[in-house]
Amino acid sequence: FPITFIEPEQINKEAIGLDLAHEKNRLEAIKRAQSSGEAQVTGPIVLVQDDKKTPGFLFYVPFFDVENNLEGLVYAPFIFKKFLKIC
Repeated sequence: FPITFIEPEQINKEAIGLDLAHEKNRLEAIKRAQSSGEAQVTGPIVLVQDDKKTPGFLFYVPFFDVENNLEGLVYAPFIFKKFLKIC
């Protein structure tokens, strides 16, 4: 599940090419999204675009082909501290 496109690219460029299956929390959320067909959130992770290495998470929304096979995921990364400031 390599990341092939992300916006805004400039602040997220380190994520391009990263395989989302490389880490347990990321992969488990992908599997849950695939089996349920619903959006999922990872457990706590460190995002590559966070130079302070604070906790974060990914929000995945799966999309499927006409035969109901997982075609890909749309996702949003959240750095926990920044997320709390917005809320």
